[in-house]
Amino acid sequence: MIPTRHFLLILLLAMPAARANLLQDFLAPVQAFKARFVQRTLDEQGRVQGEDRGWMLLARPNRFHWQVEAPFPQLIVSDGQELWQVDPELDQATHQRLQGNETQGWLWAWTHPDRLEERFEVEEKKEAPGTGRLYLHARDDAGVQTLILQFDGGQPVRIVSQDALGGTVAIELSRLEINPAFGPEDFRFEPPEGMDVLQQDELDLQPR
Repeated sequence: MIPTRHFLLILLLAMPAARANLLQDFLAPVQAFKARFVQRTLDEQGRVQGEDRGWMLLARPNRFHWQVEAPFPQLIVSDGQELWQVDPELDQATHQRLQGNETQGWLWAWTHPDRLEERFEVEEKKEAPGTGRLYLHARDDAGVQTLILQFDGGQPVRIVSQDALGGTVAIELSRLEINPAFGPEDFRFEPPEGMDVLQQDELDLQPR
């Protein structure tokens, strides 16, 4: 299962501040966006330890659909109140009721673009209008230490997340669709009969 910390909940709530950065500029007109992704997990020497490919859909307020297609199908989906992590090959799903404070790492940054300085030291390097990198250095020692958000032509193209142990997750984005059509069903999951469901808040494996 993909590490929860990289995917818990979602996004796109805040209006940009008076001095907008690259992230705020992108989010200002966005209600939702969809993209293809390639996610690579790297060790401290930069060697690739794993690679996932698929697509993602983010929508305000707080809705998220992360679909891994290869090498093994996996799904993480949230409607802002519940979070499901599904492994079809194991016929198993993990369910969690959200309290509103679970977002971490880069998802927190995308959810709170006007509050970045609460958790990060912010450094921006623009190469041209809408193009450059936003460096976010965590103010505490827990979890993600550095985030790098790369933009090209006003759109996000790469997200790099580095943790305190030297591990790195790099997400390449492509084929972005801004404000695509979507419905409530895109952010819900109903376990089929017989699937094992682990209630994460109860730590109890329950067949459904």
